[in-house]
Amino acid sequence: MRPLLLLLLPLLAAPAWALSPWEVIEGVELRETGGDDDWAVEKTYPDGWAEGAESFVIEGYAVVYAAQAVLTDVLLVPDASQCPFCGGDQGYGPTLEVVFDRPVTIEVPEEPILVQGRLEAVDDPRTYQAFRLVDARRLRPDL
Repeated sequence: MRPLLLLLLPLLAAPAWALSPWEVIEGVELRETGGDDDWAVEKTYPDGWAEGAESFVIEGYAVVYAAQAVLTDVLLVPDASQCPFCGGDQGYGPTLEVVFDRPVTIEVPEEPILVQGRLEAVDDPRTYQAFRLVDARRLRPDL
């Protein structure tokens, strides 16, 4: 039984950067403050989220919100049913703004894409947006 415990100890003591990419995105705690004139959102980021932020890799479904042949940015969601613009009763799930390093095309939006870029915090207190992925490039499917 002890060898199993020794194998599990590193998992039990895993730092925040060992979270899955979507767990990092969803790990931000949001709290509204103020009233009508001084409304703001306070954001508390998971400990260690910046570890690996320079080369952050995440897979999800691209939500295209501009009718263009080539795109410079999209929203990424973990599940195609969580499109924030598609209606339905699923509610609004986690999203990540992805800003590509060069224009891309998304031929089949129903297929997941894998992207890599620099994850940066959005510290603007007037929005719930907590992160954006910048200088991103598509890893899969290949361009």
